[in-house]
Amino acid sequence: MGRIRPLALIVALSAFGLGGAVQASAAGANNFTCSGNFAFIPAGSYGSLTVQGFCLVAPTGTVTIAHDVVVAPGAVLLANYPGNPNTGAPAGRANVTVGGNVIVESGAVLVIGCFGPGCKEVISGNLVGDGALGIITHATSIEGSVLESAGGNGGTCAPPTSGFFGFIHHPGFSVYDGDNIGGNVVVDGYQSCWLGVNHDQVGGNVVVVNNNLADLDAVEILNNTIMGNLVCQQNSMVWDSAELSETGSLFPRVPEPNTVNGNRIGQCVTASPPGSGPF
Repeated sequence: MGRIRPLALIVALSAFGLGGAVQASAAGANNFTCSGNFAFIPAGSYGSLTVQGFCLVAPTGTVTIAHDVVVAPGAVLLANYPGNPNTGAPAGRANVTVGGNVIVESGAVLVIGCFGPGCKEVISGNLVGDGALGIITHATSIEGSVLESAGGNGGTCAPPTSGFFGFIHHPGFSVYDGDNIGGNVVVDGYQSCWLGVNHDQVGGNVVVVNNNLADLDAVEILNNTIMGNLVCQQNSMVWDSAELSETGSLFPRVPEPNTVNGNRIGQCVTASPPGSGPF
């Protein structure tokens, strides 16, 4: 199921052309609070950022947050512009730099990533999901660690009828794709449709434990370079291969093994079916 994730983002971003987007409002001299529906966060420098609605980083320019970003319970922050091949819309070149942590609270969604030249997304601290509905990253530099605990939509692939995933007409998921992560990646207790840790450079350990995903090929851990250990325990399923079909068929699959400098522990010792070779 991992192969269709970019399509979901393109569908979501096609909504950027809708009318009715409103400007977010400042809250305090240096800090910024974004609320409302399809509210844009304009380019500029802020002390901190609090997201309380469905908010989008403006697709051009630079947004610099000196301290933390908090995506409040049930809120959505989109900072991801892959373009839309259906309309010919090009990838955006928004640059987002966060000097502190990014915290995604209960039921909230973060989508952040780089597409196209001139794009730079940097989180100097940690990326923390505390009961988040979903966290979706692409080509983002995270200098600290990724820590995602609990959250999701209850371990189902049923099409949601509301919220962010209802808006993009796609089952819930989290994925870390093509990121450069200085510390550890820990995903613990996520329950949704699909989870991916794919094509990342990780300076510490990758620990994926106690995750219950409804999709047949979750959890996918593909083609990462991990300087520490890879630990997978008590997950519904783990794979180091990706399906070749665009129609949702589980097989055939192509192996995408990981490079692990430390130890492989638990479900990630040997490759997923046919089960030979290192995971």
